[in-house]
Amino acid sequence: MRQSRITSEGSLRAAGRDELFCGYDRYRQGAALMRRLEAVPGALRGTMAAMIQALPARVWDQALAPLRKVQTGKEPNGQWMHRMADYGASASTDVLHQKLVSRWRSPEGLVLEEREPQCLLSGQAPQSRGESDAERMMLLDQITYLPDGILTKVDRAAMRVSLETRAPLLDHRVVEFAGRLPMSMKLHNNKSKWALRRVLYRYVPVELIERPKMGFEVPVGIWLRGPLRDWAEDLLQPHRLRDSDLLNVELVRRTWREHLSGRFNWGLPLWNVLMFLSWQRTAMRPS
Repeated sequence: MRQSRITSEGSLRAAGRDELFCGYDRYRQGAALMRRLEAVPGALRGTMAAMIQALPARVWDQALAPLRKVQTGKEPNGQWMHRMADYGASASTDVLHQKLVSRWRSPEGLVLEEREPQCLLSGQAPQSRGESDAERMMLLDQITYLPDGILTKVDRAAMRVSLETRAPLLDHRVVEFAGRLPMSMKLHNNKSKWALRRVLYRYVPVELIERPKMGFEVPVGIWLRGPLRDWAEDLLQPHRLRDSDLLNVELVRRTWREHLSGRFNWGLPLWNVLMFLSWQRTAMRPS
């Protein structure tokens, strides 16, 4: 079969810019949070987090309702408090980063009687060489999310239609150059990817550069309330969840009900569960 050779476009052409030049908000926000956390003793952080999480989310909803209006699709006050407490209990930048990129806040609560296995984000990452918190999170994404997420999906999609793609920003010379740049050339006056912006200013109108970041996330949450609802409901029936013998039935069903209510958007966490259940149904089907 003849293969077409194309230059990369859209998100592919940009692959690597966020991980190399501090593009994601979680780098900046995570680093700011770690600076604040380091001023509080670790034991006290853990105690404060436990106290906050000891109160059910609905109690926090009632207590904070006058201060913050809950909007459709956003986390409620109680869930937000629990999540912030969980972040605040982080013992290191690596732990905080793993929480920031996890779909489920407590994966061990989802899978019965199990612990999350060791991986590059939980105990096997390269030793720190004194890099800043933001640089550390960028490095962790470079060795996990970038190759195992973004590039894997691009490669599969392109090969499906026999297209050979390119990611010029991941040329080893660009990667090495980015590694030598100081953070001030990546994050400047709260603007991310500063070095790339300075280059673009020479060739592209400013109004095309200074725009809000736009992701490419699939609207899974909307689909699960719409065209995929019956399919999801079938997989998430209590008896099917119990038959899986692995998942916390109460947690999954509560998350599903909250998502259908429209007040919460748990589309991506639920999608992980649905993919597992769909695979399990196929794998266990008699041949």
